[in-house]
This record gives sequence, structure tokens and C-alpha cells, in this order.
Amino acid sequence: MKISIGICAYNEVRNVGNILNNVLHQPFLSHQELLEIIVICSGCTDGTDDIVRNFQEEDARVKLINQVSREGKARAQNIILQEAKGDVIVFLSADTHPAKGSIATLVDAIKGDVCGVNGKVIPLNESRGLANTISHFIWGLHNHTMMYENERGKLAHLTGEMFAIKSEVISKIPPNVINDDAYIAMMIHSKGCKLQYVSQAVCFNFGPCTIRDYLNQRRRVLFGHRQLTRLLGRPPRVFRSMVFSQPRDAIYLFFGRLKQLRLRNLMGILAAIVLEMTAGLLALWDSRWKRIDRHVLWDHINSTKTLVKKQNG
Repeated sequence: MKISIGICAYNEVRNVGNILNNVLHQPFLSHQELLEIIVICSGCTDGTDDIVRNFQEEDARVKLINQVSREGKARAQNIILQEAKGDVIVFLSADTHPAKGSIATLVDAIKGDVCGVNGKVIPLNESRGLANTISHFIWGLHNHTMMYENERGKLAHLTGEMFAIKSEVISKIPPNVINDDAYIAMMIHSKGCKLQYVSQAVCFNFGPCTIRDYLNQRRRVLFGHRQLTRLLGRPPRVFRSMVFSQPRDAIYLFFGRLKQLRLRNLMGILAAIVLEMTAGLLALWDSRWKRIDRHVLWDHINSTKTLVKKQNG
């Protein structure tokens, strides 16, 4: 099984070397071959492309593709979809850190009618601080939801931090789609193919460390959900949509996650609910006034870009 890995990067000088070094030293199974690592540098101005170029000179499997200007993640993902030669494409965010062996585990789950697979995301945030507490809670709830849906055979979502697909299952996504991972998952599911969640495939990231960053991130995600609802006639199958379509399941998942937390985390959970409602209203405002440009080319969420420092610490 030949594997292509795709990474989209915009001013990721702090993290791109980390992710490339990680992937190049990942172990693979005997029937798997890492064919290429395609890195799309989109209008980078901080030297990200220079770091990728250095890796390319050392290992021919690293392939740098420069976009002169930043055009949005969906357009960068389309370049990966067009250029990838592997049987399977693994999409990784530049500011993540896959655990050892996780990419091989992820790819190994793609077989038969399983055309898309994603794993477990674990934030590296500190345990203290309101924004950090919210990040841990939200990712924990997300993982709990993915596992629940997977066990029931109803999984219809992929997580953008790290996911893998059969290369022939989709060739292009709309150039201005915001949630590219959700769109790909919905298209795979609509074709009658299966999606899987593999908790043994672990990917570390760094959630927003400030309330402002968290709110901006959720505003963009929820705007993307509205966009997909208009485009495909239904919302992505995530916890938020389950609140309205499957309230019993949503309550079960929410309180199941709540039981795992300490009492001191309660204020963080209440804050998360308020922020989610606020982000939803802001996304509605953006949608009403067609403010898509602010989300296609969004501002960096700077507090999520400290992964290398945390890993080395």
C-alpha cells in the first residue's frame, strides 16, 4: 500500500520542521510504503518554505509546492488531491504531532468499504486556565462522540488534524469550502462508503490558550457548518448537530463526559456552553452578511502554534 501524506502550511516556521521530522521517522508496516510527503506552502513569508526545501534536499520523498499567494486551505488541499500518487492520502495539520506508529495504524484500517479513517486527538494544553480547561473538555467530548458513533456504525465525520482516505474516493473539493475535512467525510458517506474512528491512532495538538482565540476558532468552524448545510442540504454529523437531531444521544454523551471531570472544571464547562452559543451567533451574523472571506483566509490562532515548545518541554 503506497502512502501519500499531505500537509498545508501557512507561516508554520515554528512547526513544519517538527511535523516533517516526525513523519520521516514514523514506523510503517511491512505492506506499507511512504511514497511522498507533499507540503503546500501558501504565500509563506516567514521562511517555512526554506525549511521544507532543506528537508527536500535531504529526502526526495519530501515535495515542496509553493503557492505565490495564500488562497485558502481548500485550494491547497485540492493540489494535494491532484498531485498525490499513493493508494491512500493522509492529511496532517502542520501544527500537530502524530504519536509513533499512529499513521501506520490509521492507514491499516483502510480496507474493503472503509474509505476514510481518523484517530484520537489529544490536546497538550496545561490543566489550569479557563481556555485550557475548555480545550480539554471539547476535545474529550469530540473523541467520545466519534467513538460512540463508530460503535453504532453511524460515523460520518473526519477530524482535520489527522485523517486518511482512499485516494480515488474524491478528486476535488469546492475551492472556498471552510471545513474541508467535514466536506470530504460527508461526500465519502454519501457514496455509501464507511468511515472509521481508530482510537489507537493518536495525534497531539495544542488547543487555543485564550478565550479570544477559542471564540475565533469556533466561529470559523460553525460558519463552515452553516456553509455545508446550505451546500449539501444537511449539517455535518458532529455533537452540535446531534443536540437537535438526536437529543437523547447528545445528553448521554455530554453527561458521560461530565462524569469524568472534577468539580473544579464545572465553571469551564459552563463557559464553554456560553462561548459556543456566542460563536454560533457570530457565525450566523457572518453567514447572513456573506462574510466568507474572513474565514477562507482566517487569521492565525497564535496560541495553538506552540506545539514544538510544548513537545520539547
